[in-house]
Parts: sequence; C-alpha cells; structure tokens
Amino acid sequence: MSFVVALDIGGSQMSCLVASGDKKLRLEGVATVPFAGAKKGLIVNREETIQAIKEVVPDALRQADRKGTELVVNVSGSHIECVSGQGIKMIIPKGRHITTQDVLEVVNHSRAVLLPNDRSPIHVLPKTFKVDGQRGVRKPVGVAAGKLEVETLIATGSPKPLELLEQCVKEAGFSVSQMVFTPLASGLGILSQAELEQGMIVIDLGASTTDLGIFMEGSMVYGISLPVAAGHITSDLSALLKTTLEEAERIKKLDGHAMADQVGENETVEIQQLGQTGSRPMARKVLSEIIQSRAKEIAAMTKTAFDQSGYARLVSGGVVLTGNGARLAGTPELYNNTFGLSVRSEFTPRTTSTAVGLARYAIQCADDMSPVGEPTNWKDKVRRLIMGG
Repeated sequence: MSFVVALDIGGSQMSCLVASGDKKLRLEGVATVPFAGAKKGLIVNREETIQAIKEVVPDALRQADRKGTELVVNVSGSHIECVSGQGIKMIIPKGRHITTQDVLEVVNHSRAVLLPNDRSPIHVLPKTFKVDGQRGVRKPVGVAAGKLEVETLIATGSPKPLELLEQCVKEAGFSVSQMVFTPLASGLGILSQAELEQGMIVIDLGASTTDLGIFMEGSMVYGISLPVAAGHITSDLSALLKTTLEEAERIKKLDGHAMADQVGENETVEIQQLGQTGSRPMARKVLSEIIQSRAKEIAAMTKTAFDQSGYARLVSGGVVLTGNGARLAGTPELYNNTFGLSVRSEFTPRTTSTAVGLARYAIQCADDMSPVGEPTNWKDKVRRLIMGG
C-alpha cells in the first residue's frame, strides 16, 4: 500500500490524514474542519456530514499531491459491541508448517456465536495464538505444529448507523475501504509497540463519546464507546452559567480545571452571559467545581467499564489519555485518583491520535486481520472471517 487516506469523524471536528510509509508513518497531508453532524458516535445531520467530507478529504489530498477515493474511517457509539471468539484447527499432517490459510481458517472458526441479523461485523482482531498449547505466539505462520488455536475480539455494530456513514462517504464522492472501532485506532495512534505488548488502557476523551480500549500482547483485547464526553461539560457550563456553548467551551479550555481543590479561593475569570453587553467576573473555583462534577462522573463510568472488562487485574502499564477532552487541566490527576494507576496524556502532532491510528492500522496491521485473495469490499472480507461465507 503506497499511501492511505484516514478520516476521523469526531463530535466537534472532522480530520483527514494522508500518510505513507511502513514502520514509520509519513504524514503527507493533514486537514481539519469544525463538525457538529455527529452526536454520541452517530450521524445526526447527513448533509453536514457529506459537506464536511467534501471539504476535508480533498484538502488533505491536495496537500499530499495525491489522488485517492478509498477512505479508512473510524466508528464510535454505544451500538458497537465487542465479543470474544475462540478457534481451533488441527494441523495435518502433524508437524507441518502453519500456513496463512491455516491462520485464516482458525480465525474463521473463532466465531463463538453466530451474529444475529441486527449486527454487522466491523473487524476481527486476533488477540493471541496458541501453538501446541503454547500461548503468546504473535506470528504462527511458518511454525511446525500439530494444533493451532486463537482467541479473537469481534467488533460489531448496528447496521443502520454503519450504512448511513458509508452512504455519506459515497455521496461525498469517496468509498469506505475499512471501518475501524475508535478505541483501536486511538491506541494504535499513541502507543509504542512495547506498550501494546505490556498492558495499557487508552481513554479517548472526545466531544460526544469517551472511548476506552485495553491493549495487551500486541492487540486490543477489549473496547467500549461510552455516550458521555467532554461536550457534556460544556453543556453543563452553558446551562448553569447562562452562556452560549461557544463561550462555555472557551472558558472551559482557558480557565477550567478538573480538580477544583487545586484552584485558589481568590482566583476569578471573566465570562460573557447571554443578554449582557459586557463580561462579568466569577470565581474560578466555582467554575471548576461545575466542571469537576461532570468530569468525575465520566471518569467513574470509564472505571466501571474497565472493572467489568475482565482485564482489570492484568493491566500493569497504566492509563494513557488522549482526545481534546484530555487537554483540560487536572484531567491526569483525576484519572490517577480514579484508577489508582499511573496516568499520562498523549497527543499526536498536527492531527488526532485516531487519524494516526487509522493510518497505522491500514498500512501496518490490516493484512494480519483480513483474508488474503478476497474481494476488496471490506464488509465481505470481515463477514467471511466471521461467518465463513
């Protein structure tokens, strides 16, 4: 693959990245536009979505001096679910070297439950392979064995939101080459290979969703998209302080803090309220108390999701925060208190972590997760892996 076009559809902006390379990505074109056509991971304004794609993708392609029509696109929302699968295949004759076809067949066999009609597959991620009972084999092809096993993570979504997204991309003049669950893309965008192996939690604090992914042994082993995010903090401020959403966002970014006890009693900020001709002062501590209330709720919900994942006792590497919501002062400290683990914030230069991860997935990872020699339609490839047809 010479280059890839990645489209990150967020809750407050849409970003496009044109990248190339293999082990190290080269960012050739980057574009971002304001975007309010999606809420909680779902497209709510079709025309705005189409227009934003028409604007942001050609801009990035022009910067890169590339021509392309296929996009790798992220998907979020509480309609997306992840289930585990297990597969087994006997290698005959015993001791034969494992082939790519063997890997595809064992991944195909990993479907634990046939998907109901109201679920559409997004992607299948091999979590870990076992060769003759030995766990932790990353690349089984070429290994002499008698038995090959795999544990997989199967991400599925409701058909209608996925179809609407694909229709919007098509009407904008492009096509979807692959959809990728946002927690996977965000993790691939900011974690090193060592961290992917170690056991890390990635929390992407977006405007309308908070996406959590757990990474171990080189792959995402759990992912969830929660319908609460940094935009809810902005809405709270707007309602309680009687300001526009734009003013609420401004004071949140400029003067807000997720840990109100770290704000001085005498600190003040200037706010512009609706119906008033001039700004007025208010205590910065009061502002931060409003922010902290919602921020603590979001942190608690991510901790609950983590505790219920089944991996809470296996993660040793800590938490990495990303997304614009993670730029709020005091956020790392809040999540450190909530999770009891080391926490850091990480951001990619020039574009979003999700966009970088989408490109990394398409260039470096997709070949390991899709059948070889199959039709280019991404849904057909993933469905064949899961359904066997």
